[in-house]
Amino acid sequence: MLRELKSNNAVGILIDQRVPEGQGVEVPFFGHPARTHPILARLSRKTGAPVVPLFVFCDAPGRYSLRIDEPIVVDGVVDGETDDVSMTARFMAIIEEAIRARPDQWLWYHDRWKQLRIRN
Repeated sequence: MLRELKSNNAVGILIDQRVPEGQGVEVPFFGHPARTHPILARLSRKTGAPVVPLFVFCDAPGRYSLRIDEPIVVDGVVDGETDDVSMTARFMAIIEEAIRARPDQWLWYHDRWKQLRIRN
């Protein structure tokens, strides 16, 4: 991924995945802490590559729409948002907003908050 980004190519990363205990950072997701891998924040800070939120929605059988949000550039992040946790929280908030807008489009085969039940 680093080589591709340094060559000015794009890479796609799905960050709404549960990560094993001992990995990732906990950030809010739908009002609950969710362990999330900070790779997107780390790659962006290391390479300076912008993060472009991109979502594909199925509008009808065989018909899709693409939503591309404004790029988030490391230099353009808000003060105090330059660490893994705060940047990852910002990215997850963008994903949460897209899911809230089109909840029928979100498909998950695993339990995102499984670790919460284990701890409680």
